[in-house]
Amino acid sequence: MSLLASTPGGFRRTGWWPMAGVTTGFCLGPAVLAAMSLWLGQVVDPDRLSQGFTQLRVFLTLLLVSPLLSWPFWTLIGASAAVLMERGTYGALVAMGLGAAFGGATGALVGQPLSVSLAAIVGAILATFHRFALAMLRPLAF
Repeated sequence: MSLLASTPGGFRRTGWWPMAGVTTGFCLGPAVLAAMSLWLGQVVDPDRLSQGFTQLRVFLTLLLVSPLLSWPFWTLIGASAAVLMERGTYGALVAMGLGAAFGGATGALVGQPLSVSLAAIVGAILATFHRFALAMLRPLAF
């Protein structure tokens, strides 16, 4: 795996369905995990749980609605990854930069200065993992 390049024509080897599946999984994954955790918290007696679970419940609820804010980010990441894979320029550093740019733009929608930098960092990490997931699914495309 190269940091700056990938195999030219890699998107033809990958195809739309794996790209859409990985991208949708990254978009909806946090919400699914949060829903399962919230459900588990309801199955276990909520009165026995500590105050820490109440704070965790707030965080899990935010994760549950996160696809409502992050779907434009993942749509742009998926489309950009397809174009860059076809050109052979979708390396790990490129994915990281792409994720930081789109993550920062998504964080700017919230309107808080801290959210922009935090979203850029999280976006860079997730976009890089997205690229690695595609590389594990279709290694010849990278």
